[in-house]
Amino acid sequence: MKKELLLELLNTKQYKQLHTLLMENNAVDIAYLLQQIQIDDCAIAFRLLSKKKAAQVFSNMDIKMQSQLVELFSEKELESLIENQYMDDLVDLIEELPANLVTRLLKHVDENQRKVIN
Repeated sequence: MKKELLLELLNTKQYKQLHTLLMENNAVDIAYLLQQIQIDDCAIAFRLLSKKKAAQVFSNMDIKMQSQLVELFSEKELESLIENQYMDDLVDLIEELPANLVTRLLKHVDENQRKVIN
C-alpha cells in the first residue's frame, strides 16, 4: 500500500476499505507506512487495525511514534494494547518511554506482569 492511497482513504473517510487494505499487509510494512504520516492520521489508521495486528504494528514502530500514540490513546486502548503485547516488547517500550508515560502504562499491567517487568 502506498502512502498516497492511505491518505486518500483517510481523507475521504473510507475506513472500511482502509481497514481491509491494512489487514492485508504485514505488521512491519504497516508500521513503516504509518510512521510516514501525521500523528493524528496515524492514530486513526492504527485504530482500524484488529487488536492483535495493532500490537504487532506497534512493536515495529520507533519509540518516538510509540510515545506519541501512547499519549493519544484512551485508557481502554492502552489496556488493549498491553494485553496483546509480548512481554519483551512491553519491557523494551517501558525502558524507552518518559516516566509519565511509563506510569500511565503500568496502571494497566497486573501485579504479576509488573514483577516480570521489574
